[in-house]
Amino acid sequence: QSVLRNAFIYTGDAAHRCIPAGALRIAAGRIDWIGESADLPAQDFAPAEDFGGRVVIPGLINTHTHGGLGIHRGVCDVGDFQAWARQLAPHTSTLTLEDNR
Repeated sequence: QSVLRNAFIYTGDAAHRCIPAGALRIAAGRIDWIGESADLPAQDFAPAEDFGGRVVIPGLINTHTHGGLGIHRGVCDVGDFQAWARQLAPHTSTLTLEDNR
C-alpha cells in the first residue's frame, strides 16, 4: 500500500475535477481513496510520499507514437536515451521535413 500527497490531481471523472492539494491511496494495485490531502484518512500502514505539487493523472494511458521511428526498431533496443540517440543519428540526420510527412 502506498500514499501520495501534496499532488495536483486531475481525476478524469465526468466532472473533470482537479484537486490542487490532493492525495491518493493505493492498495492492492488500485486507487482506493482520492481527495484533498487535508482529508486523507489516518494511516498506519504506509508513510505518505510528498509529491511537491507534481501532477498526477490516474488512469492516463499515453498512446502517442512516433510512427516514423518504427522503421528503426532494433537500431538500439538496449541502453539509455543518449545511447539510443547516438545510434539513431546516422539514420535520421539527413532526413528533411518532407521526408517525415
